[in-house]
Amino acid sequence: MFKIQIICVGKLHYKELYETSKRFEKMISQFSELTIVEIKESNKPFPKNLDEEGKKIIQTIKGDYIILTDANGVEMDSYEFAKVIEEKMNIGKSISIIIGGHQGVSEEIKKLAHLRISFSKMTFGHNIFRIMLLEQIYRAFSIITNTGYNK
Repeated sequence: MFKIQIICVGKLHYKELYETSKRFEKMISQFSELTIVEIKESNKPFPKNLDEEGKKIIQTIKGDYIILTDANGVEMDSYEFAKVIEEKMNIGKSISIIIGGHQGVSEEIKKLAHLRISFSKMTFGHNIFRIMLLEQIYRAFSIITNTGYNK
């Protein structure tokens, strides 16, 4: 089965978002094995915190293809995002998607990413962003399988 791993710096803080996350995780599970890994935010001062978090992220990565969510990344619509997922699925590559902390990620992580994507020029808290990412992953599978959720 196709595998997607989401690596998040920080954890969900609100019960409602946790429940929403679980709902999307269950919906995605019919298409892919989904794993969410939460990396503890570093207490070190900036930029040493990014280096520490980056080392933990690297130790955690399981995917063949690495996507970094980044405000300076390429913007794409849901169909383009679905195409990225479908291409990797068709060639048997698993995906790791990284959500950095509130101060971003280290340069090492940026260089490691095969693709850097932005959902908007706006800044989103990582709690809300995780839900947005899960929704877009589910939407991508809906597009790929033509199940109608996307319409």
